[in-house]
Amino acid sequence: KLVLLQELYLVQSERSRGIVCKLHYRKREFERKKKKQSNMSSERPKRSSSLRKSNSFKIKRMGNIIVCESCGQGHEPGKNHLYDYPDNMDDDLLCRICLQPLVDPVDTVCSHTFCYSCIKSHLRMQKTCPADRRPLKEKDIKPSSILVRRILDKLTVVCPNNAYCDQTMPRSALEVHLKHHCPGSYIACPRGDNGCSYIGPRCQLEEHLWSCNYGNDIDGKTGMRLPIIEGQATTIEIPKGTSDLGLSVSWCEDSGGLIIEEIFPEGNAYQDARLCVGDRILEIDDQDFTQKTLAQAILALGATTPLLSLTVIREPANEAETALVELVR
Repeated sequence: KLVLLQELYLVQSERSRGIVCKLHYRKREFERKKKKQSNMSSERPKRSSSLRKSNSFKIKRMGNIIVCESCGQGHEPGKNHLYDYPDNMDDDLLCRICLQPLVDPVDTVCSHTFCYSCIKSHLRMQKTCPADRRPLKEKDIKPSSILVRRILDKLTVVCPNNAYCDQTMPRSALEVHLKHHCPGSYIACPRGDNGCSYIGPRCQLEEHLWSCNYGNDIDGKTGMRLPIIEGQATTIEIPKGTSDLGLSVSWCEDSGGLIIEEIFPEGNAYQDARLCVGDRILEIDDQDFTQKTLAQAILALGATTPLLSLTVIREPANEAETALVELVR
């Protein structure tokens, strides 16, 4: 919308020495400035593909919490990632603008190195190099060498979730750590599609899943876990995370699938209290395992997923006893 600002002001005329009341419209002035800015933007050189920002900003929105998936801290989109360094840094690895270790480094024609976002913001205000004040344009900068980037990626950083995690690692490994391993990373309940709104640290997710009432195997009226029915394929969900499932299984040669041989008391399967010795596992996380190998099945059962889905079938008592006898033989 074009807002017409009207001002009523008094103009002192030098000729008549009188006071004239004049109604002034700024519409033409606004259009003139807008046209001037469009002409300047069209003349501005396009940034080469080699200088496109590599440290893309991926946000992770968890309720009212917004953090960057790469560095685990909150910062403005397009700005540098924020890291916590336990050691003092060499001055040669610092950006002269932000005075922090270089992030996405670029070199100028006058042989100075800056963070890309820092030098880009500086050139918007001044077309000179911050180090020697020589004339500088955005087309005069290029990415630093691979050697410099590798040195920066090896810098030791501290996990930002220091309330739950005290690990240190190379800067390049922080994103993977936050996404898959950090106990303090905030993640949502895997049953969010069913209506659960829980968001919390990864280390507390397993405790929540044991009491979550939004599972597919939960009775909506009583809030109890549905039992395994004999003779019917039943799908159950067991919270797992980094804990052990506590199952000893073998391969069923005749009908395919896994036969549960033993359930250990310290495992999550024992705590769930629905699986029994002799039950046959048909699917793991909605994947059919009746035609796969035992090694593939063991690998799937040991995966570090927050919630493990198992489709099992329990034979009637007499058939189960016969199967166990044949297994022992």
